[in-house]
Amino acid sequence: MKPIIAKYLRLSDEDTDINKTTKHESDSIKNQRALLDGYIAGVAEFSGYDVAEYVDDGYTGTNFRRPAAQALIDAAKAGKVCCIIVKDLSRWGRSYLDVGDFLEQKFPLWGVRFISLGDAYDSDALERGAAGDINMAFKGLVAQMYSQDISDKVRAAKDAASKRGKIVTGLPTYGYSFDKNDRHKFIIDDAEAAVVRRIFDLAESGITIAEITRQLNADGVATPLAAKQAKGYKLNAKHSGRWHKDAPRTILRDERYTGKWIYGKSRMARLGCTKAVAAPKDKWIVADGAIPAIVTQEQFARVQTTLS
Repeated sequence: MKPIIAKYLRLSDEDTDINKTTKHESDSIKNQRALLDGYIAGVAEFSGYDVAEYVDDGYTGTNFRRPAAQALIDAAKAGKVCCIIVKDLSRWGRSYLDVGDFLEQKFPLWGVRFISLGDAYDSDALERGAAGDINMAFKGLVAQMYSQDISDKVRAAKDAASKRGKIVTGLPTYGYSFDKNDRHKFIIDDAEAAVVRRIFDLAESGITIAEITRQLNADGVATPLAAKQAKGYKLNAKHSGRWHKDAPRTILRDERYTGKWIYGKSRMARLGCTKAVAAPKDKWIVADGAIPAIVTQEQFARVQTTLS
């Protein structure tokens, strides 16, 4: 079996410029791929190697909960990969401690060579304890600080845009679609909005959530998750294709259907954490009239009194 070189490519929101100029993800991944392919092709000792590619597109570098990174780590640990090549150290990770653990402990233990082109780092050419280790540690620390700074700036930019009534979510709320002429605006999706109104009307008439759920399933109404997937959105969540009572309840509790854009109901607890925590209501950003209303404020208020 030929030895295997692994190319690792990563891109996330951390790689988006704050000055309203965004880098196209496909182009950035494409550029990383071209750089690594060119390097491998130009190194004579790699001519007899097989090359595998691992890509995490849309994943933060502040932790290693990334599908491709985890698959590559498993392959390296199992001895299936002899060398990992990245464009620069931040592609592999932005956490100083985690990256250092791989460079100083895990990769040497597994017999894996690590090359970072932008940092002129090659573990095979580096003597342990040499200045290169210090330089890499410093760059890792800078990357982590940079990531925190970018995260703070992105959050501040989204907060400011939300206060102006701009939509800053990556997925439309059920009942709405993005305006084709303005990605920061919602327009009503007639079919989905009809379902939302039906749910509110049934609840206001005294029908229980359990019965509403039963009726939606009996009529074969597509669930919110299925509706998003039908629009082409790629979601990690799985669904059975049936409504569960939590979905109608969530819709009935969502005041955005009265025409308010509400942002910041949950926040990431800290940088690199993938679990969101609920934010106090007084910390929410609410922009009245920012989106088209599907139900009236009065009906929404009446329905709230019927919910337990």
